[in-house]
Amino acid sequence: MNLSPFPNPSASQDGVRPLFFSFCLLLLLLLPFFISWFAGPIVPIGDDWKLFENLDQSSFQEALLVNTHENEGRRFRPLVNGAVWFERNILGCSFQGNMRLGLLWIGLSGVALFLLLLRMGLNLGRAWLGALLFLGHPAAAEMYGWASTRVDSMGTTFSLLALWAGLGKSKLHPLWATFLLLCAFLSKESTYPLAVAAPLFFWILSRKEPSTLLGPPLALGLTFGLKKIFVTKVFASWWAASIPFLIRLKGWLLLAFPLLLWPLGTSAALPSLAKILTWIYAGSMLLSLLTLPLQKQPRNQRIKPLLALGALLLFTLSVTGGVPPHSDLGGGRVWFLPSAFLCALFATYGTRSFLSISAPIGLGLLLLNLAPWARARTKMNHFLDRLHVEVAKHERALEVTNLESHHGPVPLFFLMTEFYTLSFRGPRFDRPLLMRKPANQDELAFQAKIEKRWLQYMTAQRRNILRLRWNPEKGTLEEFK
Repeated sequence: MNLSPFPNPSASQDGVRPLFFSFCLLLLLLLPFFISWFAGPIVPIGDDWKLFENLDQSSFQEALLVNTHENEGRRFRPLVNGAVWFERNILGCSFQGNMRLGLLWIGLSGVALFLLLLRMGLNLGRAWLGALLFLGHPAAAEMYGWASTRVDSMGTTFSLLALWAGLGKSKLHPLWATFLLLCAFLSKESTYPLAVAAPLFFWILSRKEPSTLLGPPLALGLTFGLKKIFVTKVFASWWAASIPFLIRLKGWLLLAFPLLLWPLGTSAALPSLAKILTWIYAGSMLLSLLTLPLQKQPRNQRIKPLLALGALLLFTLSVTGGVPPHSDLGGGRVWFLPSAFLCALFATYGTRSFLSISAPIGLGLLLLNLAPWARARTKMNHFLDRLHVEVAKHERALEVTNLESHHGPVPLFFLMTEFYTLSFRGPRFDRPLLMRKPANQDELAFQAKIEKRWLQYMTAQRRNILRLRWNPEKGTLEEFK
């Protein structure tokens, strides 16, 4: 009985293999579109408003530098911002188009992991199973609920493709790996640890050429150079915040719960069924490792992938700063890249029969975890439908109040209210729409000041003011005097 996950070099190569390979790629590309169908209507929520409102009011040069101010963390993501700006302003994509392209990037990240595992020596079935575990990970609900997670899907795709290229034997492969890592670093800061982890990965797997090992730090150096030129400062002041090591360690250990032991959101649909599925998922994943001592491949062959993938997992987890996970799986986008390496470890060493149970169970649990996003997006869809009807009546101006900031773990109207009323460039009193959410005393005073000027402007235009109040329980807008 061959328990090794690595292919037998003497195995026959039949004509079905290329067809099966293409079929695997197609399924990985289509899977995110299937998952997203359970996340409700394709409408912007949460950070989507911040990303798209910013970009829609910016020139291309300004779009490249969105979110680079000190109070925004000096997030330098010109590749993603430029791509989304191009889609909206040149290709004319709607939000639905942006969302679908984002889902395609998630699928490409699964394809990239699939190719990486093949190049590491796994057989076709195990490599595909690892990619399936990754795309259907139950803790990845946030990736499918927001369009603004494009920064994570693009960063992850470029990172995995860079590792795949770096394991190649051509003289051009190190150059491609460096270029792809540069693309990853220009997509999101959470990929920066690969500047250290990638050389370790290559060295452990016997890719010790200087061009391969020096490429990742060179890519990060180029990223910092570009950031220094365009932003003038590389790091935000709070990046250097001191967090005691024991607190960081506790946070990293707690990450095992959403990534492996308990990937269940507190707002998941059908809670009893979701808990049963969680037990089955976690149990089958852990049981899949029980046969590790029985695997008969040489010890050196078994240890090297463990060390290589383990280094990638630990270094990419470090970007969280040891922040414990939310019980509602909020912030799950931070775990997207580390979860790729975790699933790669299981695909490499786990028992295939147990992993074949984990994959569909995990996918079903992910769909249940998407329930709060589906409800939030349905609410937003009802809200936008009513606005489109009322805003079309040009003699009217709308004042909408009592908008709920969050629906469960999902930011709902939080950023929308700010950007429709305040906008990227400051307060806008000329729009025939004013939106307000419940606020504390300081925020109420600020909102009242804006409302006063807005009412003056609308009255001067002789517009009739229609006042609407959001009913969170019914998810509808109700007229009031």
